[in-house]
Amino acid sequence: MSLPASCQLHQIQLWAYLRDLFCLLYNWPQNDILQLAPAYWKETRERPEIKAQLDKNPFRRINDAYIVAIFEPDVAKKNDTDDLVNNGVR
Repeated sequence: MSLPASCQLHQIQLWAYLRDLFCLLYNWPQNDILQLAPAYWKETRERPEIKAQLDKNPFRRINDAYIVAIFEPDVAKKNDTDDLVNNGVR
């Protein structure tokens, strides 16, 4: 089974899975690698230490902002407008 098919089977967004996988993979213990498979991903992602590690990763924050700007332009435009208003720029 391909990775996209496995993600679809387990109701995981492929792009978000890959983003988080690459954030974790560099220091993940080799003997626990199966925990990163799509079949176990939802359980792994919910662990408090994993959530904390993902939340402090700057690539993830930048990527989230980029995804919103590309795929949800109305939300990004509203956020930009709100920032301008909140900063006193009109």
